[in-house]
Amino acid sequence: MLARTDRAPPSLIVSAPINTLLEASNDPDVIANGYVTEIDYPKYGKRLKVHGTLWQFSETPAQPGIAPELGGHKDACSASRGTAQPKWRICGPGGSSEPHAPGALVAQEPSPES
Repeated sequence: MLARTDRAPPSLIVSAPINTLLEASNDPDVIANGYVTEIDYPKYGKRLKVHGTLWQFSETPAQPGIAPELGGHKDACSASRGTAQPKWRICGPGGSSEPHAPGALVAQEPSPES
């Protein structure tokens, strides 16, 4: 065991440089291995670096892209499931027999005719 005043021989010390995220994202090996990729963001008029795909499959290649805006594809999802979008209503004050607080936003089941 080494005392605090003793120094370990250099052969026992494992060390390596530590990169910042920016340095790591510009590293040629990181880019070549696909750990970082660039995606176009037309809404902002920019091309930004994002994490890439760690696994690469021959039959199902990954296609990094932009997530839809909140609620941006709800109509398409509902149509593909054959369900209608729920109607929303605000609970009435006081005398409501429902277990929701007054002013709560609650989804109503779609009626058969809608």
